[in-house]
Amino acid sequence: ALGATVVVRGDVIERVIARVNGQIVTLSEFEARQMAAVQAARVPEGEIEAFLRQNNARLLEEAMEELLLVDRAASLGMKLRAEYLDQVIDDIKKEQNITSEAEFMAQLKREGLTLDALRRNIERSVVVRQVRSREVDPKAQVSEADVRAEYERRKAADFTRKATVHLMEIVVKGDGAQEAAKALVERIRKGEDFETLAREHSTSASRAAGGDLGRVEPDDLNPALSSAIGSLRPGEISEPVAVDGTYWVLKVRERLADEVTAFDQVKERLQEELSRVRFEKVYGDYIADLKKNAVYTVYVREAPTTIGRRPKPAAKPVATDDEFSTSGSAAPERITVPAPPARPTPTPE
Repeated sequence: ALGATVVVRGDVIERVIARVNGQIVTLSEFEARQMAAVQAARVPEGEIEAFLRQNNARLLEEAMEELLLVDRAASLGMKLRAEYLDQVIDDIKKEQNITSEAEFMAQLKREGLTLDALRRNIERSVVVRQVRSREVDPKAQVSEADVRAEYERRKAADFTRKATVHLMEIVVKGDGAQEAAKALVERIRKGEDFETLAREHSTSASRAAGGDLGRVEPDDLNPALSSAIGSLRPGEISEPVAVDGTYWVLKVRERLADEVTAFDQVKERLQEELSRVRFEKVYGDYIADLKKNAVYTVYVREAPTTIGRRPKPAAKPVATDDEFSTSGSAAPERITVPAPPARPTPTPE
């Protein structure tokens, strides 16, 4: 229908906003993509325009990337059999409990679709997945050896909990603090309860908990305090430790060694992370390679920031493609409008 000079009754007049080789992005198709993005992000009605201004460039780029894949599918001779499309549509009816053709057509109308548009939409979505499965996914596979290597690389930083000490403190400040701290050490070593003395004499916020600091990493402590507990065994207390005129009496309740998270516990998460990163790299390189030989044309200076509010163009003869050389203000092409297929997402295989 492209370049036709006569409009046949019943055809849908639609404006083209971008072209990739022989494939096009129509305004209605782009609006469907905008609506899907708005719904997915749960954007409040009053913020839709700002959201679209921020995301239109990305949405249009995604639409054009998909057309590159559709065009690639055409060059590879990929086309779905009519019986397959019929079966998919029958499955949709069953899933949505649609029992009559009239009910189905009414549902399509509510969603702004025609049957032909739905069929085209399904075919586009499937062939995009087929191209990706054939030419992208095999290069993006992540093996268990890859996952294991990533685990070893990150084990010390991400999957190891450093040794900790369950620590208690009594903090003494003011005149005579050193003597008072020494006296407390003697009382504790003679058998008095550390927690009771902490509640009675400590000036730290931990006094309410009997001086209990919980588990801490020695490296997080002041170096003087860390050094003081370095050789203490569970149950032992330190001599008073001076830091800027304040004195600490420390007790080690428990020591816990390094805890390493096992590979099997993080394997699945690492697999997903690596698959996503590798897919994005391979897919990006693949799209960049397709773009090298593609004819890319955008006919709008700025994509619309309102959805479904434009006036419908009146039916009129459609001229040749020469009218589409500069912007979206050119005369529209005639085409039946589909909704966009979903953007490819990585498959963790």
